Amino acid sequence: MEKKHISYKNLRVEAAAIKDIDGKIWTLPPPNRHHDVIRLMRESGYEGPVSHPDQQGFILNNGIFCRLRAARFTLLVKLKNLVLMSKIFGEIKI
Repeated sequence: MEKKHISYKNLRVEAAAIKDIDGKIWTLPPPNRHHDVIRLMRESGYEGPVSHPDQQGFILNNGIFCRLRAARFTLLVKLKNLVLMSKIFGEIKI
């Protein structure tokens, strides 16, 4: 399987999401959180598991489902780059 190069530079979290055991991705727009998505799933009749770390995540601005662990890594990379840039260029306003 060929690995795709993913640039973390412009990635943003768009919404909380949960991937069910059938591979369907459930999501709601912000300010909804994972518990809101779980409520939607239950109200829609889904009875499967929803709490496994590999099931919960986010939809990114490129449309990809990103697991919680990967999202944390993406955030850490962005923060590391921001700290490095502030050391080089001085104060950075967000």
